[in-house]
Amino acid sequence: MDKELNMEREYRLYDEMMKEKKEKLGILEGAYDEVVRRIRDRIKSMRGTNDYKRFLKNSILWAVSIIGSRELMIMVSKADESITRELISELGLNAVVNTTNEDILGAVVSSMDGSVRVDATLDSRLGLMEHQIKTLLARLASSG
Repeated sequence: MDKELNMEREYRLYDEMMKEKKEKLGILEGAYDEVVRRIRDRIKSMRGTNDYKRFLKNSILWAVSIIGSRELMIMVSKADESITRELISELGLNAVVNTTNEDILGAVVSSMDGSVRVDATLDSRLGLMEHQIKTLLARLASSG
């Protein structure tokens, strides 16, 4: 009988711990989504500024360094077409610009033959940093 009571207590304790953990993970996910939304909104609000041009330029240069060629196909949001053409000229790239109706921030860059493709969009780059951002948020939450 004591064994059963102990097992029941352990199960309840475990269940409560799991509920608390699940709740904390939910809060962390919500905080992450909010941080990403705010970053996205901030970058989007910069469109048309020199800061946004610098962001797009760095995105393209990062992709160029990975692809290893200056002959490229670059896909950007229609809103970024003219600034992308400016950057291509500034950077001395031989590139074809394609646009999408999707509101991407940054660029998807590929080699002319399509064998190498680099997603240099903000969403992709934030996705690469998701674990670090969540870890930082968890640390901030536990220290506060």
